[in-house]
Amino acid sequence: MPFGTGEEAVEGTPVPSDDEPACFPAAATVELADGSTTELAALSAGMAVRVAQGAHTGAHSHVYGWSHRQLDGRHTYVRLSHVPEAAAGDERPAPRHLLLSPGHLLYVGGSLVPARSVRVGDALATPGVAGGVSRVVATGTTTAAGKVNPHTLSGDLLVDGVRVSTYTDALPTVVAHALLAPARAAFRAGLSVEPMGRLLYGGVPGWRRWWA
Repeated sequence: MPFGTGEEAVEGTPVPSDDEPACFPAAATVELADGSTTELAALSAGMAVRVAQGAHTGAHSHVYGWSHRQLDGRHTYVRLSHVPEAAAGDERPAPRHLLLSPGHLLYVGGSLVPARSVRVGDALATPGVAGGVSRVVATGTTTAAGKVNPHTLSGDLLVDGVRVSTYTDALPTVVAHALLAPARAAFRAGLSVEPMGRLLYGGVPGWRRWWA
């Protein structure tokens, strides 16, 4: 399938710097609780997004803040091209693409792995496809507009159909998740729909490889 809106392929296979923000492009999509999809650029704190397949209670989680929400500028991302594992032969569809920064964690073979470490043949968690697994058929880099990283109460979300974490490999996820516990508590208590406000829209000062 063609690149998403605003995406430009980068010649060769350069590796994005680890100083790049750990985010997704503004045009990346998530599924809302009503089944519709929206770009991250249009997502608001307080919305519930899909984090797992099914209609059970844990299938959706609320967005309570951001550690980057910049909709302009062009940034370099790792591009993971993948197809459903169940597809074979002539019925194999065109690859879909997930764009994210190199240190961002995603589920690969049931474990959290930074995007920079994903290789061709690896299994991505894609709950919306038959079998729930897609295989990586190509890796590379591309540039796209914006850098956005929403945080959900569960610490996970599905971006462009792929299950990812909201965290990076700079800190153990249990530590990163614990540090945001006060913000989650404030959200759950109804004190604020966005406890961190706009504080981290530009990233986390001094922690460029963590949430930012």
